[in-house]
Amino acid sequence: MITVEIYLFLAAVVAGAFVYMFLDLENRLYGNTFAAGFAAVIAGLLSLWSFNENVCSVETVVSESVRVEHYLNETLQNVTTTYIHAAHVTPIVDPVLGFFWFFVAAFMSIMLGYLVFEILQESRNPDTDMEDDV
Repeated sequence: MITVEIYLFLAAVVAGAFVYMFLDLENRLYGNTFAAGFAAVIAGLLSLWSFNENVCSVETVVSESVRVEHYLNETLQNVTTTYIHAAHVTPIVDPVLGFFWFFVAAFMSIMLGYLVFEILQESRNPDTDMEDDV
């Protein structure tokens, strides 16, 4: 199980890869191919985790308290109260968020396929525009 904080961090990583795909035009083919593949895998995992209760909220709760009273000559001298804490795990299921990440993963997979196709096309017919400028 992962916590909500890790889930949000991975969502930010997917958003960063998505932004990188459309802003980085210098290393367009290979960098964007890696970003699309990485974001597709992480978005697919986020989708699965949203559906099957793998995201959880962990809270500390008091499960038991022990009260000890010390007497000296029938006079109350000291009272000690000890609290025992336990971790309470609450699984979170959000199908709407799961479908959102599923469609993000599908979009990134389509982009990955397109970029791989573009790499293959570029390897067969290299661009001659760059050679003319030099």
